Amino acid sequence: MQLLMATRAALSVLLLLAIADGASAQTGRLPRVGVLISGAESRFLPSFREGMRALDYLEGRNYLLMVRAAEGAYDRLPRLVAELIELKPDVIVTSGVPSALAAKRATALPIVAASVGDPVGVGLVTNLARPGGHITALSHFAADLSAKQVDLFKQAIPTLSQIAVLYNSTNPLACSYSPTDSLTPSPHGSRSSRRRVDYQ
Repeated sequence: MQLLMATRAALSVLLLLAIADGASAQTGRLPRVGVLISGAESRFLPSFREGMRALDYLEGRNYLLMVRAAEGAYDRLPRLVAELIELKPDVIVTSGVPSALAAKRATALPIVAASVGDPVGVGLVTNLARPGGHITALSHFAADLSAKQVDLFKQAIPTLSQIAVLYNSTNPLACSYSPTDSLTPSPHGSRSSRRRVDYQ
């Protein structure tokens, strides 16, 4: 899934770079791709580079890559995106909802938002058919699958009564849904409840 999303992001980046290619050819500089990552650099970046290589684009030969990763510390994102903007990228790629929202608030540069579960629900775009603006979002519809996930659990374990779900409470997407929302009372006594646990 990660590689598929990263390859799709790479394809979107190449389309945007093609638009900027005329200006780059005149100045003699390589197109610049800024990458803003909500979590760990090691989770998204290798797949993105592999996706670009699959499309015959090699870092340092066809484009330059500038990376900033928040490592889960979302309060750092405004400063990190500001650093990227100062480097004058032609396009910004984001991984995760928090980085996509931070980039949207900070710049009018073209943005490719990879790995976004519900771009409409988190306010990234107005609708999927005609997103408008300067953002291309790649959605994997994770939020829409939560009810189906619970159904599969119920089929596998008919006496299911509780499900534990771990998520980052500062991530807008994670807070917008939970598989336990679909765990309604049943003859088996299945129920849903939420309990917050702070972890440092």
